[in-house]
Amino acid sequence: MKAVILAAGHGSRFGQYGVRHKALLPINGRTVIDYTLDAVRESGLSEVVLVIGHEGHALQEALGNGRSRGLDITYVMNPEHHRGNAVSVLAAREAVAGQSFILAMADHMPSADIVYGLVNHANGSDPMINSLAVDFAPAPRHLEEGTRVSVDQHGHIVAIGKQLQHWNGIDCGVFRLTPAIFDAVEAKLAEDSTQDELSQAVTRLIMSGHHLHAHDVGGAFWFDVDTWDDLKFAREALGHVT
Repeated sequence: MKAVILAAGHGSRFGQYGVRHKALLPINGRTVIDYTLDAVRESGLSEVVLVIGHEGHALQEALGNGRSRGLDITYVMNPEHHRGNAVSVLAAREAVAGQSFILAMADHMPSADIVYGLVNHANGSDPMINSLAVDFAPAPRHLEEGTRVSVDQHGHIVAIGKQLQHWNGIDCGVFRLTPAIFDAVEAKLAEDSTQDELSQAVTRLIMSGHHLHAHDVGGAFWFDVDTWDDLKFAREALGHVT
């Protein structure tokens, strides 16, 4: 199984401060993306597909081929990186070669426990299962801008989106997905090319009859770095201000 990490976005709220790529921001002597890569490696995966776009060369310079980290990093360019992250997912289609894969965001800093749980079928034994890591007791900071999910009594996610009125969990930004997600992205873009966010494609996936299981992270650490305040809180949460 491979891990696909999305790192193509602009991180516009950091751009005005001259930051080359927000995934390279320092936290406790490491970078934001280091935490994601470490979680992937510690979960037992070694092959990483890194989808790049904005300042992609900065990531390539910083990470190289990944061998020094115990990883094998392949870079995939998303030439439409100004669009929503579903387009970046679609860019990885050939690289995953029809297999299930872990999907993570470069700036979400999941713990290894979260990735390990998804890799090892925490929500079932079907190798073609779709799952999303969900925080059912999110910290206040995650509530501010987090993507909401509604999970039914069977543990299936039935709705996802930032504006959900009825919800009971927060999307942690780490999935275990089957190739069905690529069809869902294409179908959504065919309907309306502006429907290019991953949550919109995931909604299409659910509506087409594919179950999306909620993997309860059970208090495991994760952090979405979107703003300077997020960066500050992440540094404090990890016990070091750098």
